[in-house]
Amino acid sequence: MNQKIIYLIPPVVGDIHMASASLYLSYIRADGTADIVLLRRLEEKYNETYCQYALPVTSTLSRYPGQICTWLQIYSGPPTCPVIAKSSECLLQVLASQNMDDYISDRNLSLIYEMQRKMEEKIEKTEESLSGRLEEGLAKKSDSLIFHGDDSTIQLAATTTVLTEDGEEESVQTLLGDPIFVRTNRAASIIDLEINSAGELVVVFEDETGKNLGPVGGIEFSIEKQDEMPDGFCATYRLKRSVGGNSSYAGDEINIPEDMSLLSGTLETVTHAGVPYDDAVVGEKYVDLILNDTKNTHIYVPSKWLESYAAGQGFV
Repeated sequence: MNQKIIYLIPPVVGDIHMASASLYLSYIRADGTADIVLLRRLEEKYNETYCQYALPVTSTLSRYPGQICTWLQIYSGPPTCPVIAKSSECLLQVLASQNMDDYISDRNLSLIYEMQRKMEEKIEKTEESLSGRLEEGLAKKSDSLIFHGDDSTIQLAATTTVLTEDGEEESVQTLLGDPIFVRTNRAASIIDLEINSAGELVVVFEDETGKNLGPVGGIEFSIEKQDEMPDGFCATYRLKRSVGGNSSYAGDEINIPEDMSLLSGTLETVTHAGVPYDDAVVGEKYVDLILNDTKNTHIYVPSKWLESYAAGQGFV
């Protein structure tokens, strides 16, 4: 009954806009079974005034011959509080189906059966062809990569299992696609370097052949002290490379930090117990030595640790 019964509905029914509403067909079949189906809105309008709604293909409205009672229901709004509109009832009459054999001659019926047989044979051959092509495609699926050393190429390969004359399974590799050329390094590896008595560099390869690269002498290296040095360092040195009278520096600067020598020393008296060292006693003499480092570190020497001392240009 799909596309056979078309319901024409205006775009607006009362206060309900059909563009946002659902249209249902309720019916009672001739066998007494009640059902409800959602009508499908067609894209093409009947005219400017009416839209078209059709029965779905799954409808069972015409399953039994006889009289059918139908009516339309429109639902709009939220499910919890919908707006419902209902049409009046409409009666439809479904006629009993007739045997088509009474209207088809024996010759035409034979032609139909022959056409059906040919169609079935064609479908069977198509399925066999597709199955064979599928198996062939799966058999050609690559599972390895082979390198040919004679021409420096690589190629995909598929491994398939075949039966030998003895009935045993044997794996056979089939090459797939075109080979791809790859660049290879055929140079021999160096296994040794040596300088002969003439000052020449000789390279020895893995095939025990050698190549003389010529003299390597005439290069001199020396360490040279720089006139200036960065703050916090007492000296700076550079590695100097000389070849044929031309000189240049190689590598980074070598900076020597300032020596942590004694900067000054004074004789002091403890004024607070425990300051500036833990067991300091008020009135006790101590020597305060200051080192020549970035933090001017203090070293405190209590007089009780010294056998004798005297203040002046230095300490005894």
